[in-house]
Amino acid sequence: INKLLINEGIAPDLKLVAKKPQRNPGNPQLSAGATPNTQVADTEPVSENAGPYSTEQAGGYVQQPGTQTCALSHDDEDLINVLSELMRKRKAIMSDSSTFEAVEDSGVETVAIPPHEILLALSSIQHSKPVPKSDQAIFDDDSIKQMITSQYSSAASSSKPSRIESAQDDVIDIVNMLFEFILGDPNLSDQVKVILGRLQIPIIKVALIDRDFFSKSQHPARLLINELAHSALDLSSDNAYSDTLLQKIESIVSRLLTDFENDTAIFSEVLDDFHNFIEAQKRRASTIEDRTRSVEQSKAKVDDAKVIVKTELENLIEDVFLPDSISKLILEGWYKYLFISYLREGSDSDAYQNGVATVKQMLW
Repeated sequence: INKLLINEGIAPDLKLVAKKPQRNPGNPQLSAGATPNTQVADTEPVSENAGPYSTEQAGGYVQQPGTQTCALSHDDEDLINVLSELMRKRKAIMSDSSTFEAVEDSGVETVAIPPHEILLALSSIQHSKPVPKSDQAIFDDDSIKQMITSQYSSAASSSKPSRIESAQDDVIDIVNMLFEFILGDPNLSDQVKVILGRLQIPIIKVALIDRDFFSKSQHPARLLINELAHSALDLSSDNAYSDTLLQKIESIVSRLLTDFENDTAIFSEVLDDFHNFIEAQKRRASTIEDRTRSVEQSKAKVDDAKVIVKTELENLIEDVFLPDSISKLILEGWYKYLFISYLREGSDSDAYQNGVATVKQMLW
C-alpha cells in the first residue's frame, strides 16, 4: 500500500506517530483503542467520522452476525485514517469533481445506505457479473457507487436519493486504486487483466468486512491478488503450462464470484489451493526437465558411440585391401556388435575389447 500511495503521489513521506493510551475524563469506559480523535503526523486532527473505520461504526467495518466487535489497534486506526485523509486531499485537488460526488454535494436530502445493505448490494452485483466498458478491466469509482445506490434504491421503500457514507466511500476508492496499480503493470496481458478485474467487487467486500485487509500485508486476500498477478507475468501464448495456469486463475476467480458472500476464510482456502497447484506444477516441470535431460544425455551418448566405433573400424582397415564383402561385414555387421557393446559396457569392457581384437585377427 505504501508503494501504491507513493506512486500515486499522495503519500511521498508517510509517517505515523505512536500515541500513549489515554482515558476520556468524561467517559472512563472509553478505552484507548476506541479513542474518537486520532492525531496523525503532519496532518490536521482527524475527526470522529473522518476515517473509514471510525469507532462509531464498530471500527468502520460491517459487523457480520455472530462476530465480535472490537476497537481497532492504534496502528490500524492510524493507517486507515491516514488513507482516508489522503483520499480526501487527493479528491480536493482534482479539478473535475465526479458525477457521484456532485450529487452528494448538491444539497438534495439523501438517505445513507446502511453498511450491511451496501454488502447486500455488492453481493447482488457480484453474482450478476456485470462487465466494465470494453476498454477497461475494472469499474471506476463512480460506476461502483452508482450500481450500489441503484441496487439499494430499487429494493428500499424510501423515495429519497440514497448515498454511501464517507467511511465506505473511502474504502471503495482505496480498493479501486489498488486494482488500478496492480492491473497497470504493462507485463500483464489484457486477458489476465480482465480476469483479475472480476475480483474488484469481492475485494471491496473483504475490505468492508475485515479490518486486517489494509493493515496486514499478509492478509490472504491481498496475498492472493498479488500472487495471481505475479504468476500471470510468466504466461505466454505457446506454452502448455501457461494454458494450465490461466485455467487455474479463471477457476479461482469463478469460485470466489460464486461462493464468497461474507466469510473471508474462503480466501485462505483458495490461497492454499493455489499454492498447492503451483507446487504441483513445479514438481511436474522438474520431472519433465529431468526426463528431457536424460533423453538428451542418452542421445549424446549414442551419437558419441557411433562416431567412436566407426572411427575405430575405419582406422583398422584403412591400409588393408579387402574384398567388398569383407569390408561390408566389418563396417556394417561387426560395427553393430561393437556399437551395442560400447553403449552397454563401455570402451574398456571385455566385450568391446574382444570385438576389436577379433577384427584385428581377421585382418592379420
